[in-house]
Amino acid sequence: MNRICIWLLAAASAVCLCMLPRTGTDAAKLLPAQVLVIGAGDGVVTVEADNGAAGSGPTLAAALAALPDWGPTPIATEQQAKTS
Repeated sequence: MNRICIWLLAAASAVCLCMLPRTGTDAAKLLPAQVLVIGAGDGVVTVEADNGAAGSGPTLAAALAALPDWGPTPIATEQQAKTS
């Protein structure tokens, strides 16, 4: 009888854990950038990353904000993390 109760409790616990909402970002979905090349000229700031992302704008903040968000693969830079 005790074995049956233990198995039922384990099964109920597993079902409860599966029902919890999943939060956070999966590390496999991130698109990390190791190098950012920042250039300025003619009143336009351009940002290019080694992963192929590029953005431009009148200020550095605007250029970073213009970096593409490729669906489930957000690009997070240290500058964006500090301003968030």
